[in-house]
Amino acid sequence: MRDEARTKKSTNVRSNTYRLLSGAFRTWGRVAPESASRAMVSLMGRTVRGKPSTRAREVLATGQRFAVDGPTGQLTGWTFGTGPTVYLAHGWNGRATQMTAFVPGIVSAGFRAVLYDQPGHGESAGRYAHVGLFAAAVGPVRDLFGPAHAVIAHSLGAAGVAVAQKRGDLDARRMVFVAPSSRPIEYVRAFARDFAAGPAHEDRFFRELTGRVGLDEHDLDVPAFALPAATLVIHDRRDDDVAIDAGAAIADRWPDATLYATEGLGHTQILRDPEAVGAAVDFVVHGSRPARPWGGPLASASIA
Repeated sequence: MRDEARTKKSTNVRSNTYRLLSGAFRTWGRVAPESASRAMVSLMGRTVRGKPSTRAREVLATGQRFAVDGPTGQLTGWTFGTGPTVYLAHGWNGRATQMTAFVPGIVSAGFRAVLYDQPGHGESAGRYAHVGLFAAAVGPVRDLFGPAHAVIAHSLGAAGVAVAQKRGDLDARRMVFVAPSSRPIEYVRAFARDFAAGPAHEDRFFRELTGRVGLDEHDLDVPAFALPAATLVIHDRRDDDVAIDAGAAIADRWPDATLYATEGLGHTQILRDPEAVGAAVDFVVHGSRPARPWGGPLASASIA
């Protein structure tokens, strides 16, 4: 009961802080909309660096560390094994250590696993990030290690990878998206509604955001890309951070995509679940898709 009370209190504190902050920004926007819009973009992109577990640090210690110039300074990453390259991209406020469960299966199958901390995350430089920076980070890492046999990406990392693939900066044969944040535009719109001082201020914020990010609204709607690469989407029905509808939308719209629905793993535990990890590695290595999506089909994509 004490833990539950603490959780509720913490949630209430965050909610109250959010309301106070959004109210202050709306007032600011009425007085000085230009500076308020710039500050809104910075606030939305501010990152939090979580601490890796002891086990994750031990796994990274067995790899080879590398550094490469990225869009906000140095990108830090690690490589494991030799062979065709599989890139692993974490999501918002995550870090490369979250992707270590995929490494043993990839390496044992004769592939090289490349993990890296996104801009503004983990040990990489920067204090903020957005999907444009996630996409811009792909090219320098890919240039260092060569063509992508496959990529496994989580949450907003999947959106960044999709943008890079669309631009031709990746050209992966196979892609696995785990709990993908497929429509960042929806989060941006919700943020604008909460913080802007009205429709005119929302428009100004959007102009400031797209100018700084280097993407337009079409680049923030991943299902509409309809990329032809073979794609497996793994998403949990009880994901409270990114609803499974986001993953299903990709499987519905992309011509060679399959949705694999899990149950009870949420948004991050899915990265450690043996069956979900195994499905991802089997797809990367063999192109094998699940015989049936867990929990039954949620998307119209055929299962081959």
